[in-house]
Order: sequence, then structure tokens, then C-alpha cells
Amino acid sequence: MSADAAADTNSPGPAVSVILPTYDRADFLPDAFAAIAGQTFRDWELIIVDDGSTDATPQVVEDFAAQSDRPVVSLRQDNSGAYAARAHGLRAARGGRIAFYDSDDVWLPDHLATLGGALNAHPDVGWAFSTSLHVVGSPLAVFDIPGERPVPEPLRPFAVPSGGGHRLDGAGLAATLILHDVNPGLQFSLIRREVFDQARLRPDLRNGGDRVFLAAAARAGVGLMHVAATTGLYRLHGNHSSLVEGTGGRVTAEKTARVYESLTTGFRDLLNEGGWTAEERAALRERLGNDLFWGLGYNGYWSLGRHAEALQVFREAVALRPRHLPFRKTLLACRIRGLLGLAPPREPVA
Repeated sequence: MSADAAADTNSPGPAVSVILPTYDRADFLPDAFAAIAGQTFRDWELIIVDDGSTDATPQVVEDFAAQSDRPVVSLRQDNSGAYAARAHGLRAARGGRIAFYDSDDVWLPDHLATLGGALNAHPDVGWAFSTSLHVVGSPLAVFDIPGERPVPEPLRPFAVPSGGGHRLDGAGLAATLILHDVNPGLQFSLIRREVFDQARLRPDLRNGGDRVFLAAAARAGVGLMHVAATTGLYRLHGNHSSLVEGTGGRVTAEKTARVYESLTTGFRDLLNEGGWTAEERAALRERLGNDLFWGLGYNGYWSLGRHAEALQVFREAVALRPRHLPFRKTLLACRIRGLLGLAPPREPVA
């Protein structure tokens, strides 16, 4: 893929605005900056949004901006979460295409060129995404990066081979994206600016905003393309904001509750907005019901001993899926054990 492959845009500014939200990631930022500076495609600006960091992040950002040969915009806000920071950066962006960078992940050198080439070749595609390789910890080891990567399994019925990847199209695509929790990952995507006029990236969601944004984009008919290449490294570590695994049972439950509070808020609001087909609405109800019952209610609130809140969430989930027997059986078991002062059942009741 040529280094100018992403440059075919009509924007008066740089072709691509790279938006990097960060919070207390001073140790990871040098890897991030090196990966961005090392892109074979060069027509980019970098917008860094410091989400109220308390470590050496401001100095690391200042040092990089001083030596960068590309435009660097440094913004700062009170701690409001990564999606608020992304929205802040989006307002300042001048590029016709938007790339989001998570400060603890790493792009491979052809990331922007590869995804930009896909958008150039497919004018009706608004969102191109690639594949990432999951790695653990830091510093990074040396990896043998595979070449072509398959389309995620739930999307294969909708995949149409096209120029180095697959266009995703067909009736039922939006419902499948919602129901099967398919998440391209904003940090491994390149998105045309106008997509953000068709679907809203919500600044108020602390977790799961990418999934809510994807569902809204699919509802709006935004063209999607999976590029069959690995272009990034997704780094897993103990402070990862989207992980629900912790160092102990309570940490796990607290993180789970926090993630699903945000995610279910987003899906609940989408359901209430309307504009869905009957199939999409059914998928939303099932997804929201499952996330409420198992994610927020059972593995979150109930595990934390917040039984009144859990029961309220259980009832909302049952209202969404009234014929789903595992909900009703587990709810009954939790009520009985609660009345008897016993611990919650270790496993959901099938």
C-alpha cells in the first residue's frame, strides 16, 4: 500500500486527524508517539487530549510536540473519560478522516496507509477497520505479525470480497452487530468525518461508547469495510479501562458494574430513540436485556451486595425479554437466597 494512499480527501486541512485521549499514561506515550510518527502515510495532524492526568503526561506531550515534524495540538480537560476526550478532540479536528489512537496501544507503520487506501477504493464506505493482535504488558515483545486476517465470524454472511478486504452489507447486518457484540475498535479504524454527522459519538459514556456509536452508525446506513490485515497491537494490562477482570473478586465486580452502567445507558437510549427495523429493535431488546441482567445486575450489583439495585435491574431485563426463562429462574433464586440471608448462587440458573 503506497504511503499516499490515505490522501484522497477534499479537506482543506490535513487528510487525517489522529485523536489521542490519554489519562496518566506517561509510561505508554513514547511507544504511541513513535508509532504515530512512524506511519508511512504522512499527511496527518495529532490532537492530544489530556483527560486531567496527574503524572508526567504534560511534559511527555510537550517534549514530543516540540520535535514533531507534523502538526500537534495539545488540549487538556478535567477528568471526564475517554469518550469526552475523543469528542473534545473531534471538535478541534481539521481532517476529512478521523483516526482514534488509544495511548496504551500501538499502530503498525502501514495502519493509516492501509485503511486510507480502502476508503479511497470504496467511496461509499464510511468506516474501514482492520484487525489487531492482542499482547500482554509492556515493554512490547517482538511479534511475527500475520498477514491477512479473516472477517469476524458473525459478520461472514454479510462479507463481500472487495479489494484487500470485505465490504459488509445485507439485511440483518445492524442486528448482527448489536446482538453479537462485534466491535471493530475505534483505535483500529479510519472513519470519514461526515459519519459523525450521521451518528453521535457520546461524550457522556465512560465505557462502551464505541459499541453504541457503531450501532447508531449501522442504523444510519454507514458503509462498513473489514480490511484483511493486522495493523495494530492491542495491549492488555491491569489498568485497562475496558477490562472487567481485576486482582480480586470485588475489583472485578466493581469494574463490571462500571462498564455495564455506561453500556446499558447507551443501548437503552438508542432503543428509546426509535428508527429501528423490527429485527433491529428485537436485537436491541435482547442485547440490552442480557447486558442488564447478567452484566450489570448479576455480575455487578448482586455480586457487590447491592441487592436492591440488582433486583431493579433484573426486573427491567425481564420486561425486555419476558419469555426468557433463565432470567426468571435466576431472579427467583436470588430472591429466595436473599430472604434466607444466603450468598448468591455461584452460577446463573439455566
